[in-house]
Amino acid sequence: ETTDDTAHVDTSSFTISIDAWARSADKKAGAEASKLFNQMKELQAAGDENIKITSDVYISVMHAWLSSNANDAPDRVEELFQELKDNPDVVLDIKTYNTVLSSWSQSGRYGALEEAERVMEQFKNDPNLSPSRFTYHLMIDAYASRGDPKRAERILDEMDEANIVPDAKSYFSIMRAWKQIGSPNAEEQGKALLTRMIQTQDCSISSLETQDSSSTIE
Repeated sequence: ETTDDTAHVDTSSFTISIDAWARSADKKAGAEASKLFNQMKELQAAGDENIKITSDVYISVMHAWLSSNANDAPDRVEELFQELKDNPDVVLDIKTYNTVLSSWSQSGRYGALEEAERVMEQFKNDPNLSPSRFTYHLMIDAYASRGDPKRAERILDEMDEANIVPDAKSYFSIMRAWKQIGSPNAEEQGKALLTRMIQTQDCSISSLETQDSSSTIE
């Protein structure tokens, strides 16, 4: 009696393998994950009902490219992003935007920051989605790590307008940036940011305390 070895290959099987490459930090991770992804696409196109490509699968392949630290990783992630956007069967979500934004914001390549800004604008203009706190933190960290605390602070202002409370990591990233660029006002800037952080956190806590105890906080 023979057994068809391909009978039990499904989306979960492929995803586990792709995730393994994403966690490997191997320089071949992106390429190997893409091979598996292409196999999934071929099987789905052939009508295999056990294969369903979701946004999570795309994100796993993106993470594999990021894990590889390849110089062209942001380009490969961008290609996957554009493919996902053009795929009517896959729903674009916040995690997808954040992954693409992370690939550009953390890249040291020339022009990467401008690409991150482009993705951020697309995200803000998406009628179905809104940037999360983590999204804004990625941009704050991108500016701060490149020695531009002023532009990083503008992101804090955007978060205020969007009624999103920054976390401590965002404030500390900007404080470090002021210090690293050797600003003579670094100490004053740090104190001002600390005061702003405390006030913001206090306001956030107060707003929660005034809500009815039976209400649901999302």
